[in-house]
Amino acid sequence: MEEIIAERDLIGLNPDGSKFKIMLKIGKPYTVGSKEWACSAGAIGLYKRLREIRGVDSFQSLMQAIEFLRQLLEYFIEDGGRLLSVEDESPVKITDIFTSVILE
Repeated sequence: MEEIIAERDLIGLNPDGSKFKIMLKIGKPYTVGSKEWACSAGAIGLYKRLREIRGVDSFQSLMQAIEFLRQLLEYFIEDGGRLLSVEDESPVKITDIFTSVILE
């Protein structure tokens, strides 16, 4: 992975009660060729390797990487998994991680 610009650790709780560490990681967007950008993203623990998310510019590749991580966690929850805080093992909701800012 290129330089990591954001990361968050969570605990995954499988439907059978087993726990494991999930490391969300996002890399710094970088150019690929002359007209494309990429951003590495991954949920280590849920999946073994990081993916390179591509876009037309750094902003799009970064936003798509964030959305990719959100989808991975949503799929885990849809399959019966739960997310817990590493600090105190309290429940963590997707909205606790991916929150929209509303300006008034």
